Amino acid sequence: MGVHVSRLRRALGVDCIESQPHGYRLRAAGSVVDLGRFEAFVADASRASAGGDPEVAAITLSVALGLWRGPALADLATSNVARAERARLDELRELALERRIDAELACGRHLELVPDLRRLVGEMPLREVFHARLMLALYRSGRQAEALEVYHRAREVLDR
Repeated sequence: MGVHVSRLRRALGVDCIESQPHGYRLRAAGSVVDLGRFEAFVADASRASAGGDPEVAAITLSVALGLWRGPALADLATSNVARAERARLDELRELALERRIDAELACGRHLELVPDLRRLVGEMPLREVFHARLMLALYRSGRQAEALEVYHRAREVLDR
């Protein structure tokens, strides 16, 4: 065991592995863990958006969302704690998606967003904001009839 810990310390840095009375503990800085990096990018994007730079916000949020590789905590057991954390992380990801779409809309990329928004509406039909953004993107692309059709379908889905 000591040989493996020594190798890990060399690879990760001495401070990352802490000796404990009954073993070892891995201490990773926020920038090392994907979640820490994701949250840092989202915070940077929020500052860019607040500063009136939707282009930087959109790019930064795209980078943040690119860190996701499948469902959150997919390799963990299905304990109540894991389920709660998985739900929290899924919500953070969906909020970042919403913010990226808003930033892209602010940049005038209405037509380019339509395919992504249609996919998101299909994946998360109860997430009203994706229906609303799809209607807006279609309307701003000169496709008012399609925007109205999305409204009627959303109303049917959400009224069930």
